[in-house]
Amino acid sequence: MRIQQKLFLTLLSTCICLVILMFAFMRWSVDRGMLEYVNTREANQLAPILQQLANSYEHYQGWENIPQPRHFFRQLLHQQRQLHGRDHDNKPPKEPYDSPKSRPPNIAILNAQQQLVFGRYHNSKDYQLLPIRSQQQIVGWLARPQKKFISKGFELAFVEKQTETLALISLLVCALAMLISFPLARHFVNPIRQLTHALHRLTQGDYQNQQDTQHLQQRRDELGGLAQDIHSLAATLNKNEQLRKQWLADTSHELRTPVSILLAEIEAMLDEIRPITKNNLQSLQQETLQLKKLIDDLHTLNSANLGSLHYHKQNTDLCALIQQQCDLHQQSLKQKSIGISCKLPSQAIHCYIDRSRIAQLLDNILANCKHYCPANSEVLITVRSEQQQAIIDIADNGPGVPDEALAHLFDSLYRVEHSRNRSTGGSGLGLAICQRIVAAHDGHIVAKHAAQGGLLIEITLPLSST
Repeated sequence: MRIQQKLFLTLLSTCICLVILMFAFMRWSVDRGMLEYVNTREANQLAPILQQLANSYEHYQGWENIPQPRHFFRQLLHQQRQLHGRDHDNKPPKEPYDSPKSRPPNIAILNAQQQLVFGRYHNSKDYQLLPIRSQQQIVGWLARPQKKFISKGFELAFVEKQTETLALISLLVCALAMLISFPLARHFVNPIRQLTHALHRLTQGDYQNQQDTQHLQQRRDELGGLAQDIHSLAATLNKNEQLRKQWLADTSHELRTPVSILLAEIEAMLDEIRPITKNNLQSLQQETLQLKKLIDDLHTLNSANLGSLHYHKQNTDLCALIQQQCDLHQQSLKQKSIGISCKLPSQAIHCYIDRSRIAQLLDNILANCKHYCPANSEVLITVRSEQQQAIIDIADNGPGVPDEALAHLFDSLYRVEHSRNRSTGGSGLGLAICQRIVAAHDGHIVAKHAAQGGLLIEITLPLSST
């Protein structure tokens, strides 16, 4: 069953249940109100006999002094019944009050202590006690049983007429609820249907055509939030798709260059254009090593993205590790006329890190310095601790990078030199791998402009807790 049908049936059944409850409550209210009206009216009709009883009590100075009390009370109540009968149909009762067929009304007279004086009185029944007052004092009670239901008369006809009217109104309300529920259910389901179509397009790979859900984003309810999330998801998937295509294009380009060089040199040797000498074989070896390094970098970056890089962390003196890596790179940088120096604090700074991965991080950054910094450049490594964090600054006084390139330096296969000439740099994977290594250590890495005019790489690592 579709959502629109379920929603329609839910709204309709809810309205029908409410109408039924309303009908039952109104019927109960009308019955109760009419019953109270009848009981009140009959109690008011007994007001004359209450006055006569009070006058008789005063005249005879008490209930026990009334002569022939049974005959007196029967005559008094019979007169009241005659008046009551005329009020209903203007016909007095056929039997006289002393006829054997004539029975006194089902009421009783009690004294002030609610003891029976005349009539039939049962404590188990629901009686209404009307006070008989003489000289502002209650001298007796007139007990009449209250009606529990209406069985005849115009009151019953009125209740039945009201019941028929309520039933007709209930049917009309149910029909009106049916007419309203269907378009209301369709109104609620339409946004869901549009969002369903938008999600279906996403599953088909259409990440751009989301214009038909833009008006839903203006809603301030859950559907509006869902529409915004779907729009954000489409934008993210579209961006990831573009990055994937760019990644494939860049990877194929990076792999094609060394393979083309290897293939060209091998074909030249096979065609005897170039002799098979030790120098030519070393050239092939260099291209093969560069290709292997690129493949290794791609594998490392992919492992970092998948979270499958293994880290063996331990409490390590960060200053000693940086000094060691600085000494290792000093000779290779000196060959390109690049100087390197370290500015380390007097006290040791301990971090819970993987020594080999942090060493790899420093190797990648210093390799970039060797590729991009011109001759007679200087690389300065500074280490300091602030607010339970170790901060490593690696700055050079080289040409630096444009402002728009700073945010993309850690993207995979990104190089500031868009020509991708290998003589001006590496494959563009080193800094991307550095970012993954720092993130695995719960740190941060950012690129800034150095005060010396070159590039500053700032690395933040949490200090060891012990």
